[in-house]
Amino acid sequence: PAERVVFVLHDVFDMRFEKVAPMVGRTVAACRQLASRARKRVEEEAGSARFAIDPAEQRRVVDAFIAACASGDINALLPLLDPSVMGWADLGGGRTLPGVSRPNVGREMVAERVMRFFGAASGNTLVAKVINGEPSVVAFFEGAVASVLALSVTDHLISRVYVVSDQRKLAHVKRALEHQR
Repeated sequence: PAERVVFVLHDVFDMRFEKVAPMVGRTVAACRQLASRARKRVEEEAGSARFAIDPAEQRRVVDAFIAACASGDINALLPLLDPSVMGWADLGGGRTLPGVSRPNVGREMVAERVMRFFGAASGNTLVAKVINGEPSVVAFFEGAVASVLALSVTDHLISRVYVVSDQRKLAHVKRALEHQR
């Protein structure tokens, strides 16, 4: 788990090792080593058929995710999530949603956060879209794009939920959706 967290925070979210180290209770040097091992593992497994997933299966998982959120049924969401799923939110400017200043890890924690911000009581309407070639969900609030949820699907389960709510970062999504109309 520490290897995954360090890799995601440093390599995916571009956080400095000095900031990641206290989060995982390791030294900066240990974090560099963990990230190096994770990169090697990713490279080895990148071509693996284990990670190939049918687009129809991705769509099924995304649709089930949206249905669970729309119904507000956390018990319908839990089986869609990998046991070690990671959730993260980006508001921009270094701000994150309350409760997600660090990645949330684990089915129950991620499901609870997803329901809090995107469940039936949130007022958001969720729509499946392909964003940057990834299965994604666009959250509309009062008709306007509020967030994009990028979902990584591995072995038929959601392994990562990355929420972007930074309106500057969503500008290209808004333009793309305007062109689709």
